[in-house]
Amino acid sequence: MSLFASSLLTAAIPLSLLGIVTLLLLWTTVLPGVEETVLSVALEKQRTIEKQVSDFVKSRRFILETLARELPLESDSVDHTLAHLKDEQKALSELFEGLYLNRLDGTVYPTQGEPFNISDRPYYSRMKSGQPVIGEVLTSRATQKRILLLIVPVKRDGKLVGGLGGTVLLKDLFESIAPTSEKFHLEVALLQGSTVLEGFPQARQIRHGKHQHSIEGRRITRQGETLRAWSSPLPEVPWCLVLAWPEREMLGPIHETFKIGLAGFGFAFLLASGLSLWLQRSITKPLKEASVVLSEYQGDTSLSLNTAGPKELGLLLGSINTMSEHVSKEMTRRLELEQQLSKLAHQASMGTLVDSIAHDFNNLLSAIINLSELHLEDLDVDSELHEDLTTVLHSGQLGVSLIKQLRHNTLNSPQEKSLVTLDEVLPTWADTLKGLLPTSVSLTFQLGAPEAQVEVSSHQLFQIVLNLVCNARDALRNQTEGRITIGTSVEEGFLILCVADNGPGIPREVASRVFEPFFTTRSESGGSGLGLSTCHRLVCEMKGEISLQQDNQTRFTVRLPLYETKV
Repeated sequence: MSLFASSLLTAAIPLSLLGIVTLLLLWTTVLPGVEETVLSVALEKQRTIEKQVSDFVKSRRFILETLARELPLESDSVDHTLAHLKDEQKALSELFEGLYLNRLDGTVYPTQGEPFNISDRPYYSRMKSGQPVIGEVLTSRATQKRILLLIVPVKRDGKLVGGLGGTVLLKDLFESIAPTSEKFHLEVALLQGSTVLEGFPQARQIRHGKHQHSIEGRRITRQGETLRAWSSPLPEVPWCLVLAWPEREMLGPIHETFKIGLAGFGFAFLLASGLSLWLQRSITKPLKEASVVLSEYQGDTSLSLNTAGPKELGLLLGSINTMSEHVSKEMTRRLELEQQLSKLAHQASMGTLVDSIAHDFNNLLSAIINLSELHLEDLDVDSELHEDLTTVLHSGQLGVSLIKQLRHNTLNSPQEKSLVTLDEVLPTWADTLKGLLPTSVSLTFQLGAPEAQVEVSSHQLFQIVLNLVCNARDALRNQTEGRITIGTSVEEGFLILCVADNGPGIPREVASRVFEPFFTTRSESGGSGLGLSTCHRLVCEMKGEISLQQDNQTRFTVRLPLYETKV
């Protein structure tokens, strides 16, 4: 046996064993880190849903309390009061399944159907004593559906005279918080005691034993499948939230990767042992020459060895070439998969966030729009209140359009474009923009492009103007006589939009970063750093440019190509 072959045999086996030990160490250190990451995701989701439930209940409780203060109770007859409630029910049909007038004797007068008595219900004593009833889950006598009951006290001159109740389909609340897509298949359930209100039935397992009200990854079973579950009490309502991920989906890819790696090291160990035994009998000059070439290999996946020479050496070098090509393809494929997975995970989380926020905002805006339209019908068109309500209605409709655009952006949907004359649409936005400003800030227009047209989405153009005006408003918060000027002009085939203010300006050292996402100089006052970055993204999508100039004023200038230059 040659010295080279003996050395190779001596080194190959320990190196292979070292690789296996290294893999096992990675298994014991990386896996807990992955589990901690998944736990942090679950905790973040739990906090998000807690806020969604709290906002859902608080908004409806606030509406009921407002209605209770305005409820007409002057007459002994309930007909007049019920007529008022029926009108409110129509306007709030998207927020409440029904409204109810509760008497202290337990008689309930619904806006639809016949009166009934609740004196035998457990929550009656709370209502009678003037306590609000929040989070009671019942089965509707009319529809047999599960409903969430909210009752607030009705008082006159400090004296309790009854209660005002409202019901919401429990399914509506659950659909507003249940995510539509996740990186893993997240399941959500709501519990009241040991009763599953909505969600998967096995969630009741999390309420037993020492894990009650815990935020731990406890394992529960469902038809032979293991789920990793977390639970916590919810605010505002006497319920428990349970989140669960199938363990096979959560850790399956990690397990498979380590299994493949372990098998690869085992195969390498066997291959090294067999190769060493074969080399003991076949050490030749060509193999020594090949060892010189192999010693220069530094992990380059484009390595290609010359296979000419003895058959045995040619086969060995050919195998190395094949392995190098396979590794190169596998690395490329894995990189593409990781990029796709990251993109999908981002889109899924943004889709969930947009859907959950847009659902509640659409409900609130619908109430604003419906009530504005209802009262506009009863007002004289020349009255000042009619003009103010018209502005409220237009602002609500713009809000709905912005929410729709946010969903389009999340889903990467193409925006509907049209020919827009900016000098014509800016005056229609004036009341909405002025409504965002304090009395110490004035807004003026200097329009100089009456015939200039651009082919863009009008919703996106409004979002650009809105963000620039809000940015200028925030810069003028400490000014006693703030001025914002919106100007338009035409210059060398471009429509120029300029938004200027007389604020203190942006520090020179950070001016170059104002269009970076999440960069803000007003974090202490709630700045998100998304307004100007959104403007920059939208302008770039329109094939335009946006820039910052500072002299005696701070000006943001947007250049958009005129429609004629595209023809």
